[in-house]
Amino acid sequence: MHKKILAFLCLVTFSCGLWCAEPTVKIDSLSETHIPDWLYDFRDAEIVAFGSLPFVTLDVTLGYTLVRYLINGFNPDYIPNPLAKSSAAGNLSSGEQMGIAITAGVISLGLGIADFLMATHRRRSSNQEILEENQRVREKIEILKSGKEAD
Repeated sequence: MHKKILAFLCLVTFSCGLWCAEPTVKIDSLSETHIPDWLYDFRDAEIVAFGSLPFVTLDVTLGYTLVRYLINGFNPDYIPNPLAKSSAAGNLSSGEQMGIAITAGVISLGLGIADFLMATHRRRSSNQEILEENQRVREKIEILKSGKEAD
């Protein structure tokens, strides 16, 4: 009985919301002139940093467990298993897990910063090339006077 009442209330609420809603909504989009270029570069760097985090974490975990396996003389207790379902199955202590997480975070942050610096450098180089091309074009332009003014 309670489910029917709840379903009826949801139906009435959503119906009223659709009935009272405005038919059109005008959204003013921001043009690219309102947002500085460095902010686009920063957003790209953020995407690179957070996007690389899972892959870097997997790589760091695999590298750490492999080195630990080698250091312990190929002891079967330390066989690398970066995809273990639990920390007990992976034989990693809390400190080791924290070290892996911090290392992966630092590497991902470094990748994001490197992306930001490369994008900024690329933009500056592109702007400098455009300025140099404009200067070459200006040097080639000659203004000639008309026949009446030349006399």
